[in-house]
Amino acid sequence: MDKKDKVELIEKAASQASKYNRKEKRLYEKIIEKNIENWNENDIEFLNLLYDLHHFTPTAIGGMDIYPADQAREIQMNENQKKMKAQDRIKEEPFSLWFENLRNYK
Repeated sequence: MDKKDKVELIEKAASQASKYNRKEKRLYEKIIEKNIENWNENDIEFLNLLYDLHHFTPTAIGGMDIYPADQAREIQMNENQKKMKAQDRIKEEPFSLWFENLRNYK
C-alpha cells in the first residue's frame, strides 16, 4: 500500500471517528500517531475494519428514497455483511489482545 492509499485510508477512517467507542478511538489514535511508513498490515487492516464496522450509506434523505428499493436492500445487505465480518475479525488476534489491554498494541 503506497502513501497516497494510506492517506485515503486515514481520511476514510477519520470520517467515522465520532462513532468509535473509547478503546477503538484510542487504538485509532495510536495508529495515527505512528509514522505512516511504520504501519504494518495489522494497522491497515484495523483501520479498514473500523470503517466497515461504523460506516453507514444512507439510502433515503428526508423520507425520499435515493435508490430503488431492490438496490437499497442490496446496499444494506452488503453493509450488514461487512459489519458482521468486521465484528468477527476484531474478536480475533491480534486485535482482541489490543482491546484487552492497549499496551498489547504493537
